[in-house]
Formats: sequence, C-alpha cells, structure tokens
Amino acid sequence: LGWEWGAYWAMDPAHAEGPRLVCKHFWHQPDHDVGAFSSASSALSMGPGQGLVGRVWATGQAEWVEDVPDHPTFLRRSSAHDCGLWSGYVFPVTYATDNGDQHRPGVLEFYSTLSRQPDAQLPKLSATIGALIAQTAQRLENEAVIHRLAHIDELTELANRSSFYRQLNRQCEVSARTGHAFGLMFIDLDRFKPINDAFGHDAGNEVLQEFARRLKALAPEGSCVGRLGGDEFAVLLRHRDDAEWARLVALVLEAASQPVHYEGVALTVSASIGVSRFPENGQTGPELLRSADAAMYRVKQNGRNGCDVFSTSDSSSLALQSESLARRLKTETELAQALQDRALHLVYQPIFDTRSGCMHAVEALVRWRRPDGTLVPPDWFIPIAEQSHLIVEMGRWVAEQACEDLVRLHRAGFDGLKLHVNMAASEFTSRELPNRLSRLLQKLGVPPSRVVLELTEGMLMKQPEQVIAVMHQLRAIGVEISLDDFGMGHSSLAMLKNLPIHSMKIDRSFVRDLPDQPRDRAIAQTILDLGRHMKLDVIAEGIETSAQLDILRQAGCHLVQGFLLSKPADIGTLLEVFPGGRLQRYQADQRCWRRTSRNMNR
Repeated sequence: LGWEWGAYWAMDPAHAEGPRLVCKHFWHQPDHDVGAFSSASSALSMGPGQGLVGRVWATGQAEWVEDVPDHPTFLRRSSAHDCGLWSGYVFPVTYATDNGDQHRPGVLEFYSTLSRQPDAQLPKLSATIGALIAQTAQRLENEAVIHRLAHIDELTELANRSSFYRQLNRQCEVSARTGHAFGLMFIDLDRFKPINDAFGHDAGNEVLQEFARRLKALAPEGSCVGRLGGDEFAVLLRHRDDAEWARLVALVLEAASQPVHYEGVALTVSASIGVSRFPENGQTGPELLRSADAAMYRVKQNGRNGCDVFSTSDSSSLALQSESLARRLKTETELAQALQDRALHLVYQPIFDTRSGCMHAVEALVRWRRPDGTLVPPDWFIPIAEQSHLIVEMGRWVAEQACEDLVRLHRAGFDGLKLHVNMAASEFTSRELPNRLSRLLQKLGVPPSRVVLELTEGMLMKQPEQVIAVMHQLRAIGVEISLDDFGMGHSSLAMLKNLPIHSMKIDRSFVRDLPDQPRDRAIAQTILDLGRHMKLDVIAEGIETSAQLDILRQAGCHLVQGFLLSKPADIGTLLEVFPGGRLQRYQADQRCWRRTSRNMNR
C-alpha cells in the first residue's frame, strides 16, 4: 500500500485494566529507521476512546491524519516526529456476528514519511481488508480456545490430565529407547476439603490457583507440571538427580504450607508427596502413577505433610496396592452377580428445550443397589466394569432396557422424545454394535433418530480410526451420536469437522462458574458458536442455579440439563409427573420451570 510503517492492535480481554488494545504486530520498510516509534507502540495499551487508535476502536469510524506530530490526541507524537512520520490512516477491523451485532477485535494503522492527501479509494479498500482480517482473527481465536481446552487446565493454567498423561507416556517411550532415567512426583493437598466445605468453592479455587502458581515457579526447566483433578497435582522430572529432587520436595512442602489469603482469612493446607522412578518403579505411565500414588498414600497414613519414595521392597506400599486390588476384585464379582440377578436399574435425567418448554430428551443412567440397600457410586463400579468384560454385558442390558422404557414413554404421549445412552469405549469399537442396535430398534419399533449414543472425547482418542468407522455405520442406520464432555482436552478441530455427530455437550466444569468467571462464559460462547456454525445441537449439562441457566439462555443455548431442572428419576416418576405426556408442553416461563423442577426433584 506504499506506507512506511503499519501495525495491528488487537483486543486483550484479560488485561488488568479491562478490555484494551495492545500492539500485537507491526511492520515497516527496511530502509527506514522507525525503531523508536515501534518501541513506543509496543509499550502502549489503549482503552476505548483513548488516543487516536482507541477512538477509532470505540467509534468504528476510520480517520485520516495529515499531520501526525501535531495531532492533539496522538499519544506517540514525539517518536513519530523523531522517525519522520507525518501522515497516517487508522481504520477498525470489523465483522458482523450471526445476530447482526458489529464486533471489532482490533484496529489497523498505517503511517507515511510523506504528507499524503486523503485517497477516495482507501476507505473501501480498508473496509475489505478489515473484514478479511476480522474473519481470520475470529477463526484463530476460536481455534486457540479449542487448542487450549485440549492441553490446559482452565482453573490453574497447568497441563490438564490428558495432556500430562500424554507427555508422561511419551517420556516412557523415549526413555525405554535411550535408557534415560526420570522421575514422577505425585502431590495431594491435605485438608483441602474442609476449606471447600467451610468457605465455599471460590475459596478452594483460590487455594488451588495459588498453589499451582507456586509449584510452576519451583519446577525445574524442562519439567512438566500438571493438575490431574481436584487437589491432585503431578510433576514430570525429566532429569535423574536425587539431590535436585530432594531440594524440590522440600521447596514444594514449604510452598504448600504457606497460607493463602482469601477475603481476610488465612487458608492453610499442606502436601503429601509420592515419588516414583523410571525404570525401577514402572516402565509405563500408569505403572509410575500407581507407584507414586502408593507412596503418597503412605505419607497420608503417617500423618500427611511429607514425602515418600516408592520402593518395591516396601511391604506397606505393596500391601496398600494389594488391598486396593482386593476391593476392586470383590466389586467386580458382586457386579457380575448383580447383572445376572438383574439387580441394576435405570434412572433418567431430562434434557429440556428452553424455547418450547418441552422435554427434549432423557439420558439413561445406570444405578446399582446392593441387597443390603446401599447404593454403589457409579464412579466406582463403572470404571471397574470398563476394565473387565462386564461393560459389554452391562451396555447391552442398558440399551435394551432404555429402549423398552422409551417405548413406554412414547405410548404415554411423549411424542418425539429422544433417548441418550452413554457408551463405553469397548462398545464403540465393536463392529457388532450397529447391527445389534438396528435389530433391537426394529424389534421394538423405535425410530433410530430417537436414539442418541453419547461418547466422550477420551474414548474417541483411544482408537480413533475404529471408533469413527463404527460412528459412520451408526449414522448410516439413522442413530444420532453426541460428543459428551466437550472441551475436556482430547479432540482436535481437524478431527471434529469430520466426525458424524449430531450434537455435543458443554461439560459441567465450564457451566459451574459461569456467573463469576468471564473466561468460562467465553469458552461456553465459543462452543455454542462452533456448534451453530457446524449445525450441531449443543447441550449444557450440570446446571444447578438460575444464574447459570439465564446466562446460557442469553448466549443462545436452548438445550439444558441439570439438578436445577430435574434430578434423575425412574420411569414411574416420569410418567407420574407428566401423566399422558401432557405436561411436557408447558410454557417455558420462569414459573413453569420452577414448578416442574419442584415436581421432578421431590
């Protein structure tokens, strides 16, 4: 375009002073010394209406400047004068959202050493350039958000569980070839739950974030620091240096014990640390994690706030592992008997459409009550079933029972109701699944489009080619597929665009803090925008408060699920609360939501 210097100013929504523009990129002709002007630009940030750039950002109107050094609102007059920049053109980067709103993610500016006159063609050209750059910026922002979800724990900004596991497994593979030893540190915070219970989740989150910052600052260069979930952290130490490990352990214990100040209260925790070493304590990621976990558990037993290094000759650590294995085997045996005795049962959690107030679908959830009346937590027995052959038998029973219940609901007047069924990875890799499901649906007279199979991103990544092949076969017979726990860190955009899915769920971890966390709102909005552009239904799960529901509805999320609306209920309760299917057509106003919530939650 013939200008000697140009720059792109991009919005930084996370700036400490609120949304501001920062100079992201600048360029200049090589034969002009404009270093002082570039430095002055890099050091600035501008809010709406601040300076020439901020004013163009606020008004959305381009401006021509014929005398830059004498312009009264130009904040870089001195450096522009020193570099011989005299005239300039500043214009907004603008694009229209789907609802017609104008969004300005940034501003472009160009300056010349000549006293140039306004060009009548320049506004039209700049508008075209601005629109193209805005579209590119929007796409890059969306991709950056999804990429971040795949690797980073949103709360602590450490590596998330899946990212840490990938790096640990990769390090095991490399060390198996090279013989290079390394270590793994497993950290569990002591007395964290009482803080959550007494002061609330915001206080607990502050403790986790502060400890994560301290841990990351202490970790040696080249190590990987991750949050595995809850109050569990891990550090992958890529170098074998016992003295360095001992020093790091001491520093981590000291950092954990330092109080975290929250609303005038000093919150105090400590850390229990377990260390395992490659190859002595394991040659795979899971083996090293089990060893470090066993060492950490011994610290817990001995009073917490300390460190233990796993030893294969340590009878206590081996005993703990044996005890855990015995519990799992006992549960597996009891579960096999429960399947044989038909002792499992299903409950259904509704998914509502906020536009019509109708019940859009129900999600089938399996429950297990022992003969003595105690309920076995699903997050305990389902992983055990998945690690054995029992998950296939359980999945077959769930599908059959759920489809039979769907027929009952349809006959009771729940016309158009869909059924969501969670599937295990071993089921989705079975080539028999499409034919078996097709025969079941034909037998019961259930339209395939009324059945939605849910799989998680983690399942998809275990055997992607085989899973995707089965997904296409299922889609061919008319069964819909939903991607569950979307955003928890596995799939890529390149893979997502080729998946034969009909819907995806926003994970409850992004819903929980919507009222208080702008970043969670941005992530939820990005997922909704992505779903809308890809013509996918988006379901928000885990809604527990009216504030969460209002934010999601305003963001354009119409399919919602959570305890606020209804807890899981058995088939009899569904039929009782919605006799004849009549009440699923209530008006979607606030009073009806509350009335139905009370009925379903009683």
